[in-house]
Order: sequence, then structure tokens, then C-alpha cells
Amino acid sequence: MPDHLPVIEVVIEPELVKTAPEQWRCIGQEVSEQLDDEPARFLRRRTIRKKYVHRVEWDLAPVIAPLPERLLDRSLPAPGLLAQILVGKYCDHLPLYRQEQIYGQRHGVQLHRQTLMRWVELAADWLKPIYEQIRTGVMAGGDVQVDETPIDYLEPGNGKSKQGYLWTGSRPGGDVFFHRETSRATACLDKVIPATLTGTIQCDGYAAYRAFTNPATGETIQIKAKKVVKFRVAKAAKDAILGVKK
Repeated sequence: MPDHLPVIEVVIEPELVKTAPEQWRCIGQEVSEQLDDEPARFLRRRTIRKKYVHRVEWDLAPVIAPLPERLLDRSLPAPGLLAQILVGKYCDHLPLYRQEQIYGQRHGVQLHRQTLMRWVELAADWLKPIYEQIRTGVMAGGDVQVDETPIDYLEPGNGKSKQGYLWTGSRPGGDVFFHRETSRATACLDKVIPATLTGTIQCDGYAAYRAFTNPATGETIQIKAKKVVKFRVAKAAKDAILGVKK
């Protein structure tokens, strides 16, 4: 079992020893372990701020400690709950409506998905500086990998899902960031790739990358594109194994 896990010890005494402990002397112990899990639990984190008045100078105003900083004044969720909602949605792929059901059915805590949505928006706004820091680091120069992948999204009043794109930027062996757009047009690259970037962009053979030009530095970006067609690669490998010449 992993050594970093906390240990909860339960000591079991024989019934004969418990009835007359003075008659027995411990000569050793047998230890057995099981791997266990405690389900997540909700709790009420209550902050109590005591108010004081001076014992002698009665005319002084009462004093009380200020509230610790919060993401939003008078907000209900504590940082631990916000983190759990974000991990559930973006790491465990649990939509907010499923989290709403889990909290209500298993914990008796009614949190409507509209409320969860506002909390996700609040957390995203606070995390934006970290996102910008990651994006700046990835696009600081040198070799950058860029790609786009389709993703369905809902738009109110449309009646069905629409297709958008997540543009991805990464540095080999480094961080990754995502940028959402409703299309994969060449103009989207202006929002993904900063005008100050110098170096090499590694991408696939999509024409938008070839059409992209840096308005500030011109030829300082090198497009390194390679288009691989899977079935052609597979056929070439099969032909090589069978000794077939084209």
C-alpha cells in the first residue's frame, strides 16, 4: 500500500483481557491492514468573530477581526467546494446536472445547476490570470505545437448543438493551454498566436496555418507542417512487409 496514505488505527482487545486487565501482560501484537475509502462529505465551515469592548475606556468602539478574503463577498461556497466542482466537471467529466443529482441524492444538499454554473464562472474569472501566465509561457518563443479539435456546444435558442473548436497550444515537455472559437478559420490564429512570437510552429497540414502570417514580424515564424494520412501509412507498411513494390 502507498506509504503516503494516512493511517487510522483500531485496537481490538480480547474479551478476557477487558474484563480483568490487571491479570494480563502484553507480549506483542498482530497487525493487518486493509485499503479503505471515505466518501466526500459536506460540512458547514462556521467562522466566529468575537467582538470586544475595552474594560476601562468604555467610550471606545467595539473591535472585531475582519472576515478572511473570499472570492465574492457573502458567497456561500468555500474554496474546497469550488475546487471539487471544477475537478468533477473538467477532470472527471461530470456535467453540472449530474453533480446536482449526486449532491442532492447522496448528501441531501440541494444545489441547482444554475447556482453551480455561476460558481464555475466565478472560479474561472479568478483563475484567468493563471491561464494568461501559462499561455504567455507557452508562446514565449521557440518551438510551439498548435492544433484544433472540434467540440459540440449549446447555444440558447438554436435548438440543437453547434460545432466549435478548441485551439490548443503547447510547448514540447511543457504546459498546454486551450482557446475556444466557434470556427477554425485562419482569423482565429490571430487570437491564438501572439504577434510577438518568434520560432517554429509545429502543426498538421491544415491550410489555415499556411495562410497565417504574423502582422508584426512577417517571416519570423516558421510553419513546420506535416500531413499524415493513416490509411496510406498502413498500406505502405503492409506493402513493405509483403515485399510488394509500387
